[in-house]
Amino acid sequence: NGPQFSDDTPNIQNAGMTDVGGFYAIEGVNYSQVQTFTATPSKVFYSNYALEFNSAYQSHVMLTDFDLPDSATVEVVLQPFDIQNRQTILNNGIGNFELWIQSGQLKLTINGQTQDLGPALKSYQHLSLTLDGVNNVVKFYRNGNLENTLNYTGITGNWTGSPWMLGARNATPTD
Repeated sequence: NGPQFSDDTPNIQNAGMTDVGGFYAIEGVNYSQVQTFTATPSKVFYSNYALEFNSAYQSHVMLTDFDLPDSATVEVVLQPFDIQNRQTILNNGIGNFELWIQSGQLKLTINGQTQDLGPALKSYQHLSLTLDGVNNVVKFYRNGNLENTLNYTGITGNWTGSPWMLGARNATPTD
């Protein structure tokens, strides 16, 4: 089988009430009751979520510009809020590579060719794509189980010149 994913959820807590200046105080820094630390939050996130991508705020992560070798594995862990409307998970360039959700389906575009991977789920899941550029095959794993094997006319290519993005697509974030 492919990569394994457990059901363990880390106890992550991100919260704070800001004052009128937009700061919130973290009291008791260095175990002292008199010292405080102030910080400016950049976005409100909810309990037990690592990142939240909201199209209304154009929230996304821009990664570096890099190319994938002919054989590679791409992995993401996610929990979609909405599986009906279009939501980009991972993108590079325009048509180079895009993993996305629409109409209840996970979809994968490689070099302009789009195929359905399988149904989208509204739960935490580990998705893994193994790209075999020699045989032009992509294997799709969810939570360590092989769910689909897809043939593409071409997987390899020069995917440099555009950064990789989480939660949005293209140079101007959309989705």
